[in-house]
Amino acid sequence: TLLDGPDYPVRMREVFDVVFMERGAFESPRDRRRGGGANSQLGDRWRDYLEWSFRENRSWNSVAREILLARPATNETRGAMQFLYARKDNAQQMAEAAGSALLGLQAKCAQCHDHPLAPEIKQSHYWGMVAAFNRSKAVDTSAGAGVAESAIGGFIKFTNLKGGSSDALLRFLDDRSVDEPRPKEDEKETDAVEKYVNAVALGEGKNLKAVPVPRFSRREEFANWVCDTNNPLLARAFVNRAWALLMGRGLVHPVDRMDSSRPASHPELLDWLAADFATSGHDVKRLFRNITATRVYQLDSRPAGKMRPPPDSFACALDKPLSAEVFARSVLIATGNEPGPGGEFDGFDLPRLQKSFADVYPDVFPIENISSLRQAMFLSNSGAVDALAKSSSTNALARLAALDDVAKVRELFTRVLGREPRRDELARALDHLRARSHEPTTATQQLLWALVSNAEFRINH
Repeated sequence: TLLDGPDYPVRMREVFDVVFMERGAFESPRDRRRGGGANSQLGDRWRDYLEWSFRENRSWNSVAREILLARPATNETRGAMQFLYARKDNAQQMAEAAGSALLGLQAKCAQCHDHPLAPEIKQSHYWGMVAAFNRSKAVDTSAGAGVAESAIGGFIKFTNLKGGSSDALLRFLDDRSVDEPRPKEDEKETDAVEKYVNAVALGEGKNLKAVPVPRFSRREEFANWVCDTNNPLLARAFVNRAWALLMGRGLVHPVDRMDSSRPASHPELLDWLAADFATSGHDVKRLFRNITATRVYQLDSRPAGKMRPPPDSFACALDKPLSAEVFARSVLIATGNEPGPGGEFDGFDLPRLQKSFADVYPDVFPIENISSLRQAMFLSNSGAVDALAKSSSTNALARLAALDDVAKVRELFTRVLGREPRRDELARALDHLRARSHEPTTATQQLLWALVSNAEFRINH
C-alpha cells in the first residue's frame, strides 16, 4: 500500500517539519542539513527522526513525549531535541510551539489576559506552560548537543491588565496544578548534585559530560500531562491535522485553533476518530486507513447540484492547492528529474527551491486557498523556477527533442497532467510549436511551463 511505500515517510517528514519548526522561523531546511555546528547537525537528525518515526509507524504519543522531553534514549531519537534546541532557551516560543503543534491551540492569545474568545484558556495556563520550559537550556556537552534542565530557579510572575501580579504555577490548560518544590520566601536556592538524577552532569560548557536531568522535572510533568491517555487534546489535534491533510480542511478550521470559539463541524466524528486513535495506541497508519476508507474521502470534487455546498459540510471533495513543498517537488518530477530513495534530487538543492516556493505558495495547512497575482508573477519571473524548465542532459526537454510535434505534445500532457490532450488542446499546442519552429527548444519550454502553471497541475482536484 501507499502507507508502506518509501514516499509516505518522506512526505510526513516534510509536513511535520513545517508544523514543528514553523516554516522559515528558524534556519532554512538547507541550513539545517549542512552539518556546520550543533544546530545544523541536530536539524539533519531531526528530519531523519521524523522520517524514521513515520516509516516505523511509531506511536504518536511516544513521538510527542520524546520531542518534549528532549532526552534521547537511542541514536535514532537524538533528532527529537531539535524542537527545543533550535528555540535557544526561549521558553515562550517553546510553550507556544508545543501548544500549536501538539495540542492544536494558540495559547499565546492568553499571554496578557484570559483568552478573549475562548474563556477556557486562561492567562495562568499560558504562563504555566511557559514555566514548564523556563528551566530549559540548550547546551553543548562533551557527548554532543542537548537540552538541559535546571533543578532550581525559573520562578516567574505574570501581570494582568489590571496590574495584578501572580506566580506562574505549573498549570496546563486545566485547573489542576502540579505540586513542585518551591523555596520559602527569602530562601536562597542552591544547585546541588543530589537534585539531579545524573550527578556527573553538573558543570559548564564542554565540561559537561552529560545533559543534566533534575529529579523533579517541569518538562517531564508537562510531557506527562500532554501524553496522558485521559487528556484528549493530543489525539484530537493529530486527528484534525490528518483529516485536513487528506480532505483539504480540518473538522476544526484552522487546525491550530481548536478551542471553544471554533467548534468542530462534525463533533461526533472528531470524538470517534480521536477515541479510536487513542485506544489504538496512537497508531498513525490506522488513522489514515480509517479516513481514506470513508465515503467522504472518495467523493468527487464536482457537487451533486448546481450550488456548491459549504466547505465544512464535506458534501463533495475540496480542491486542494499543492503546498509549497509538494509543488516544488512536483515541478522537479514533471520536468524530468527523478528523486532518489530519500526524496532528494541529484543536482538540485531541493530545500532551497522549496524555500523559494514557500515564500509565495500555501502552507501545509492553509487558512484560505486563494491564488494570487504574486503567485502568477513568481511562476513567470522566478529565476529558480525558470531554471527547472531549461533543457539539460537529464530532464524532460532533452528527451523530447527527438520526438515529432504530436508525440512531443502527448508526452508533455502525460508527464505533467497524467492524461492525453483533448483535441482542442492538441491543436492549440501544435499551433504554438509550429509558430515557433525556428526556436524549438524555447517553444517546448514555454509549453511545458504553461502546463506546470495550469490549475490542473497546481491543484489536487
